Parts: sequence; structure tokens; C-alpha cells
Amino acid sequence: MGEDGPTHQPIETLGALRALPNTLVIRPADGKETSGAYAVYVRSTHTPVVMALSRQNAPEMKGM
Repeated sequence: MGEDGPTHQPIETLGALRALPNTLVIRPADGKETSGAYAVYVRSTHTPVVMALSRQNAPEMKGM
């Protein structure tokens, strides 16, 4: 459970967004992946991009 509780766990939202045609949905796990996702977002000129970010203080993933 996240720090905001069960009402702030929109588990259906990402599934609904992934069902949209020609939409790229990115859910980065840490700061490094967020940087890479942002680069993809900036280069993506012909399709919508959704970046689902967390405000939780997650540790960096090692070895990635």
C-alpha cells in the first residue's frame, strides 16, 4: 500500500491508457529510468506518451 492509502492506487488507469491505440505508456521505476523515459517522450513526435510517475522516495535500482 502506498503512503497515500488505498484510494490513491489507480490500478485501472494504466490498463485503460494502454488500451488506447498508438499511445505509449511508460512507468519508470527510478530516476535513471525516468531520465530515459523523458528522452523517449521528447523524441516522440507522432504518438501521445503517458509517463506514470510516483512521488514516493524510491531507491535507485542497482545494476540497471
